[in-house]
Amino acid sequence: VLLLLINLLFALYLEDAAVVFLMEHHQQTASASVTEEAAFLSAREHLSKYWKGMGSAVLSLIYSISGGADWGTLAHPFWSVGTAYGISYVVFIILTIFGLLNILIGIFVQEAEELSKWDKDFVVDVADFVEQRREKEKLILELFDTLADNMGTISIERLSEQLCDESIASRFAQLDV
Repeated sequence: VLLLLINLLFALYLEDAAVVFLMEHHQQTASASVTEEAAFLSAREHLSKYWKGMGSAVLSLIYSISGGADWGTLAHPFWSVGTAYGISYVVFIILTIFGLLNILIGIFVQEAEELSKWDKDFVVDVADFVEQRREKEKLILELFDTLADNMGTISIERLSEQLCDESIASRFAQLDV
């Protein structure tokens, strides 16, 4: 939103400068020298091609900052309009590319870092869960090994008898089995 607002403001400013320049110099072409007239005609051609109306001005500025067109070519007529307008075009480019776009990139990088940290925390949580599960399996195996007979088997009757023992029942409860 901020980028669009800045784009609109600069487009309005530069479009107004172009219109004023064309109106003032249109009447002066008769008394101008050949080089001045050539410079005016070149500026007029560029202005009418890239800066003809507010929509065209906004689009030209978007092209300038997005790489859709060479901003030097689009800025060329404003050096003829006036040095201040050429400088303001350069200020627009610097402000948008180096200022606003770097801020946006910084926000995206910060969000990516936060997601990466979340991913690391998730992996650590999963690793802890897996470790706890392995430990629980080990304790269950040890418990069933103590309940098994010499042959390594447990009958239903033997399990029922040993579950009546409070120490065995509490070990099962502790393991959530």
